[in-house]
This record gives sequence, structure tokens and C-alpha cells, in this order.
Amino acid sequence: MATSESSGMPYSVPSENTPIYSTSNPATITNRPTSTNGSVSLMFPRFMLFIPLFDSEGRPPVQLICVFLNKKDCVPGRSRTDLTRAMHLFPMEVLARGAEAVLYADVVDGRKVLVKERVRKSYRIPEIDGRLRRERTNHEVKLLTDARAAGVPTPQVLDVDKAGNRIVMEFVEGERVKEFLDHSTPARIEKLCERIGRLVGRLHGRGITHGDLTTSNMIVHRDSGKVYFIDFGLGGYSNRVEEKAVDLKLLRDALKAAHYKILKRCWGIIVEGYKKEFKSAEEVIKQIDAIEGRMRYAERAANPEGKGRV
Repeated sequence: MATSESSGMPYSVPSENTPIYSTSNPATITNRPTSTNGSVSLMFPRFMLFIPLFDSEGRPPVQLICVFLNKKDCVPGRSRTDLTRAMHLFPMEVLARGAEAVLYADVVDGRKVLVKERVRKSYRIPEIDGRLRRERTNHEVKLLTDARAAGVPTPQVLDVDKAGNRIVMEFVEGERVKEFLDHSTPARIEKLCERIGRLVGRLHGRGITHGDLTTSNMIVHRDSGKVYFIDFGLGGYSNRVEEKAVDLKLLRDALKAAHYKILKRCWGIIVEGYKKEFKSAEEVIKQIDAIEGRMRYAERAANPEGKGRV
């Protein structure tokens, strides 16, 4: 046993048959080597770190790893890097943190993926929290899959970690529609808007609502130019005209907030595309006006004297 010059930690020189475990070469749990004293070893470029695991109940190393990390989803023979990530040796890159979930970028079998993990909420009763996260994860997976089957591009679901409430999906390389509209030519913008309208029509035609249909939740693929709909966390299934109208109103509000100068033209083209795909489109469009009318009435009721108005 020797000591690393940089860290002062003990290491041992591996033999020719000793596998090296790293993020670029994920280890299979059942093939992970153990030292003579029963500890589990991980090979690093400059040293071998030994993690002692006490086998007081005579359990094999795989089970000990699961207990040590409290990982219910450790599956023997599965090529993963959950062990090292759970120990924060190779943490995944955090892309965004939302109210319900955290988004990570990761690499699995040489392929870049997106991981969406629904995190625990300390203010909820643990049993209720676990049930809600599990149900919402399963619900979103179904929405992503059904939307894709309806002809709406969505990130392909590659794996679902039910114990960890994580969805592993295709990483869509591209640009959000919100940014795409900032620099594109009028011709490309018109083509994009017509495509968006058609995709929303397909979604609604299958009884699916997105729940947060904004230009921030659409990505233009870097190579194919396809428009991908992402983040179905607030989505659902409904044939109610009201919920479909809410979807479209959210989209129009997003355009109004960030792209007011091209709002009229973009919205008109989106509606045209929507009508081509969804036979009840006229009814939904009319409902948007009804929703806005109710909102104006509520505002006047809350502020009858018009205070604060210019």
C-alpha cells in the first residue's frame, strides 16, 4: 500500500486484470471488485480508494452498497454510475432547479441525456410526498409517450427510476423557441409558427393538454429543425374546451410578453396551423376570449374604483 503524492490518501497499484471505473467506463455492480478485508474498491487515475463496508449480517457486497447508500434501486448487473454519484464523486451537471424537480445533464453509455428528478419536500408528510412524486413522475412519462405517439416531438424516455423518481430522457440539442424568435428571418419565423400551431392541434386532438405551453417549453432541434415540446409536468388529459383554451392563452401571453412586435403575425399563423389539425379549433379560440373577459371582470371587481390605473 502506498500514498498518493497529491492527496495523501492510500492507494494500490492495480494488476492488468483490474477494471478501472469512471464516468466514461461505468461499472457493473456485480463485477465490482472487493479487497481482502471485504471493503469495496473504486479505481481512480492516481489512487485506489477503499471504502469499508461492515458485513455484520453476512450480506454480499452488492446488498451492502445498497444499504450504505440507501439506494433501493441498485440492480445487480446494471451498468450504472449511481454508486459514485450518490457519494458525490462524479456529480451530474445541474441545469435547472424548479419548484418540483431538478434537471441534470448526464452521459449514459456515451450518450448525453437529461435527467429529471422530483425532489423531496420537507413540508409534506413523507408518505404523501413519496406518493405524489411517484404518481407525478409516472404521469409525465405517460404524457411524453402519448404526445410522441400523436406526432408531437418530445424527448424520448430512455429509462424511469421509480425508486428515485427520476426520468432519464433524450437530451434535445437546440435552442428554445423564445430565443429562436429573437434572431430568425421572417420566413423562418412564419414556418416555425405554422408548425407550432399544427403540433398544438395534434396534442389537443388526442385529448392532451400541456399545462405550461410557452415558448420556453419548446426547443428547435439544432440539426433537424423539429420543434420539441418539453416539460409536461403540469399536463393532463382532458376534452374540455376550457383547458385547451388555457393552453393557447398561455402561448399567446408568452408571445405578447417577449415578442410583442411580431405577436399579431405569429399568433395569426399559429391559429391557422391549429385549425388545420384540430376540428374543434374554432370553439377553443372563442373560449380564449371568454376567459379573458372573466379575467377583466375579476380585476374590476377587485378594484371597483380603478385605483392604480393610468
